[in-house]
Amino acid sequence: METIKVRRDGPKGFHIINKDDFNPYIHEALEDEPEKPLTVAQLKAELTESGVEYPADAKKQDLIDLLNAPEE
Repeated sequence: METIKVRRDGPKGFHIINKDDFNPYIHEALEDEPEKPLTVAQLKAELTESGVEYPADAKKQDLIDLLNAPEE
């Protein structure tokens, strides 16, 4: 499953979505978006940088969902 970063308001400044869900009418892709999908390690790094805790055995989709969760 390929993912991309799109612009989002809030502290993180981005939202990760499935590439197939990208709609140019409602999403703005970030310019620095790599061609390759984000790896589990990259997703964990983004979560750690954002101060979001996650289970050590979290699956890729779980990490994506945590990144996309509304800010508290």
